[in-house]
Amino acid sequence: MLDLYRSTWNNMRSDIIGYHFSDEQTSAAMREVDARFHYTMDPHAAVGYLALKKYQSDLPDVNGIILETAHPAKFLEDVEQILTFH
Repeated sequence: MLDLYRSTWNNMRSDIIGYHFSDEQTSAAMREVDARFHYTMDPHAAVGYLALKKYQSDLPDVNGIILETAHPAKFLEDVEQILTFH
């Protein structure tokens, strides 16, 4: 990726934004998506969802999608605990 920006991370910063969220925020996002959309997402997807929502709060006319490669089964124990599956 740095080759596209002449190996300078400062050049890349103009195109890439990073966000961070607590475990509590991540869990809440997983519960929100489960309740609103009946979709089970893993913690990584929840962070992506939160980042998109944050980005859209600054730029409300922007649409987006979340792409990830993990599956909730990879985090089965966490997903079951957060969503209170039995």
